[in-house]
Amino acid sequence: MFKSINVKLICKAIGLLLLLETCFMGLAILVALYYGEDVQSAFLPSLFITFGSAVWLIIYSRESTNSMGKRDGYLIVTLAWALFSFFGAIPFYISGYLPSFVDAYFETVSGFTTTGSTIIKDVEALPNGLLFWRSMTHWMGGMGIIVFTIAFLPLLKAGGVKLFAAESTGPMKTKIHPRISDTARRLYYVYIFLTALLVILLFLEGMSLFDAVCHSFGAIATGGFSTRNASIAYYNSPIIDYTITLFIFFSGVNFILLYFLFKGKLKRFWDNEELRWYLGIILFTSLFIAVCLYMDGYGGVEKSFRDSLFQVTSAITTTGYTTTDFMSWDPMLWTLLLFAMITGSSAGSTAGGAKIVRVVIVMKNIRAEFQRFLHPNAVIPVRMDHAVVSSQVVTNTLVFLFSYLLLIFLSTFILAVTGMSFENSFGASVSAISNIGMTVGEYSATSTFCDIPQMAKAYLSFLMLIGRLEIFTMLMIFTPYFWRN
Repeated sequence: MFKSINVKLICKAIGLLLLLETCFMGLAILVALYYGEDVQSAFLPSLFITFGSAVWLIIYSRESTNSMGKRDGYLIVTLAWALFSFFGAIPFYISGYLPSFVDAYFETVSGFTTTGSTIIKDVEALPNGLLFWRSMTHWMGGMGIIVFTIAFLPLLKAGGVKLFAAESTGPMKTKIHPRISDTARRLYYVYIFLTALLVILLFLEGMSLFDAVCHSFGAIATGGFSTRNASIAYYNSPIIDYTITLFIFFSGVNFILLYFLFKGKLKRFWDNEELRWYLGIILFTSLFIAVCLYMDGYGGVEKSFRDSLFQVTSAITTTGYTTTDFMSWDPMLWTLLLFAMITGSSAGSTAGGAKIVRVVIVMKNIRAEFQRFLHPNAVIPVRMDHAVVSSQVVTNTLVFLFSYLLLIFLSTFILAVTGMSFENSFGASVSAISNIGMTVGEYSATSTFCDIPQMAKAYLSFLMLIGRLEIFTMLMIFTPYFWRN
């Protein structure tokens, strides 16, 4: 049964990836040392455990071949995300700030998958080293753990295309260079540039350098972890609100389009149909909510527009930062935010959700089906960006959206069985599979998942991983067909 699985290659890849995690963990240690915090009780043991496991896997697989099949690629990606979260949770658990390993794993999975849900009631009580590590998990997971390795380390060169396809988002993969490593590297250059620029701007606008770095990690990765209990509302600054809104908007754009924008290829940037839908949804929804808020006496014109624009952009990019308690708005308004959370933004971005391109493809296919009923002999293709979308892509898109919605409803039932209310179960399911920390119900923007049952935390951790890897990559390994020769 396992003849087609290259076990030693998988162990080698995971070992090399865990070495990468120890390097990032080392950065958190340097931050903790800078602030004079204890690293011996949490970070150093975590680093030694992670490093030791990585070395053992590499030694075990030293005679592995570089032949990588599709099954190997899917297993490497799935195990990398699960094990990165496992070892990344150790500092939280050993430090004692999170009472159980399930809690620590939930928090870390939420970080790496850029979900941003938290079980920590008082974030400001954490030492800076742990806060930095918590935000760093966002930045590492935003563009992708595997993509980073393909971009800068020739460790997984043999199966780069398979790994890139298994981890990247969207129904159609686009490259900007024939070599996948060059494509990944150029995307990461954009990612790093946006992060550095946002750090500088937030620092100039009044944040401390530490807060600016942590919030930039969360914004560019569309994660949502904050160093403040009140999230972005803590700063009560219109210029910070608008700056973060702009950058999370760009982070919700396909990073290949951002590369074209930085190269001055404006036509290729604007000709993207998904981008125009994305911008149109944000503007229309924000203006509608702003008008409703103003008419309800929420505040002045600027305040209503700013909070509306921020929350809509945060929702559709699945970032999860908040400037207000949107659950206090009219139910119709936070229902619109819920739809934005489920839809998500662009494929190829750091955002979660179903992705706008899939929703548009399904809408166009529905329109085409009506036309086919009227003209049964006519050939009526579905088009995106002036190109015909293959029937296979249309089918895959329909299957994905059906699976996505089915998982939400099944998860709602499973969480309800653990003792959560139906409303909270539904909100938590949407939050987890869409990888967005903000949700509806009791565990909205102003609350945490601290008090939910342990089984619910474990299941939500699993669901966050499924959502980040776009359902099929992870669930495929649980099917009997996957393991057959």
